Amino acid sequence: MTSPPQARPGSGRAWAAGLACAGVGLVLRLSHLAALRALPTFDGYIMDEAYHDTWARAIASGDWLGTEVFFRAPLYPYFLGAVYAVAGTGGLAPRLIQCLLGSLSVLLVHRIGLRIGSRGSAAAAALLTALCGPLIHFDNELLITVLEGHLLLAALLLLLKGVQKEAGGAGRARIFLAAGAVLGLAAIARPNMLAAAPAALAA
Repeated sequence: MTSPPQARPGSGRAWAAGLACAGVGLVLRLSHLAALRALPTFDGYIMDEAYHDTWARAIASGDWLGTEVFFRAPLYPYFLGAVYAVAGTGGLAPRLIQCLLGSLSVLLVHRIGLRIGSRGSAAAAALLTALCGPLIHFDNELLITVLEGHLLLAALLLLLKGVQKEAGGAGRARIFLAAGAVLGLAAIARPNMLAAAPAALAA
């Protein structure tokens, strides 16, 4: 049995399909954000969101290292602190950025799908990602989910590019180096992601 024909990832039609799915994802995420603004928890955080907000405010005020060992992985609080430092400590700016990251993750899913399947399967996977209710919701929460998912998808795409030998010699080495760097960032976001490293190396 022959494998389904793969679309060329660099073709204009492929990019148009991926961007269309990402656009759907962005509209849905922004619509959910608009609905969340009426809730008292939009700026009145509880549990993990409150912890991230407190840490990020300290970072934005100049306390970059703190005085204790990190209790949790630091990437998301530093991301949130950088947003606070630029745009203020309200809940709107980080959520807008996260909606954009979530929609870019839809595009990453499409690009990955083009490399391992057909044009139709890539579009279906991207559309399902765009429409997924839990992803839409958590992209609007001050939680680590949006960063870890986006970084893992970016690392997977880079690994596929390297394995499929789009570039030779130093170019291929740079792709794998970039994939390793992105996986390192994902580990700073969610340390147990390191459990996936042996599988990635074996592949």
